[in-house]
Amino acid sequence: MKIIKNNEQYEAVVNDNKLNLIYFSRVSCGVCHAVKPQIEALAKKYLNISLYEVSIDQSPEISAQNTIFSVPAFFIYYQGQELMRQAGFVRLDQLEKLLIQFQEADEMEI
Repeated sequence: MKIIKNNEQYEAVVNDNKLNLIYFSRVSCGVCHAVKPQIEALAKKYLNISLYEVSIDQSPEISAQNTIFSVPAFFIYYQGQELMRQAGFVRLDQLEKLLIQFQEADEMEI
């Protein structure tokens, strides 16, 4: 999982890649640490989805810009457009279903 450290990197990721999953976490968040390996496994399973992490402790300006109030938080972007935003409790099976849908849509455009 690649780390985004500033707003410039965040904007570049959102606008340069087709399909992105951005995972917001916090150092003191136990749920974030428990979920992270599962998110990384999803990213390995769906290779055309780019996975990035933002630590709200290390990059508070990014979390402020995106109005992150709780973690973990997940954003899915497709061609620069925000398609999904979910914070707090996220069922990973639902997240995976969304990733499958977006991957299939992406493959149809190729």
